[in-house]
Amino acid sequence: MKKMVILITLLLVLLIVGGKNQKIEDSDSVDIMNSENVENSTQKMLYKGNLSLSVSVSPKALTSNEIFNITLRLKNVGAAPVRVIAPMRWISLSIEIYFENGTQIKYSGPRPSLLPPTDENLKVLQPGEEIVGIYEFSWGRRHEEGKIKDWYFPWKGRYRVVVTYNPNVRYSKITLPYWREKTLRVEDWFEVER
Repeated sequence: MKKMVILITLLLVLLIVGGKNQKIEDSDSVDIMNSENVENSTQKMLYKGNLSLSVSVSPKALTSNEIFNITLRLKNVGAAPVRVIAPMRWISLSIEIYFENGTQIKYSGPRPSLLPPTDENLKVLQPGEEIVGIYEFSWGRRHEEGKIKDWYFPWKGRYRVVVTYNPNVRYSKITLPYWREKTLRVEDWFEVER
């Protein structure tokens, strides 16, 4: 009987000590879970936010065969950091030009072969921070043998530039969460003089 009491006492001591160790292990896992939750909430915050897109064309009045620039700005106008995919032409960014009657002017310049975007193409924008892209284009009035231009504007008049930033990329190797809330579209204009 005495041996049985000692055996039960030893078992109780082992259970109590083992339970305390278990509690310590549980609190460690709670801390780990809490740090994961903080990291997950930080990740979640990075793909929510407010962005603005703006575009400007310069010069506003083009003369024959003059180079012109289309400048775009993707800006974090919110109060928290936001992870975005960089505006990349033919991937997350499109530039279209229309004559004043609505006729679309087709791009005639070179088209690069592009790889799908990866996490390296993502950038975290702090509040007030922006990505600025300046695109330089050549143009002419008509196709000329041996001379390739980016655009051909055959008519005198006003042209409308439409820039679209679409973060919902079709083919991608991106693994991190990033801002995909909506497509942003802005416009500007320029004139072709004779």
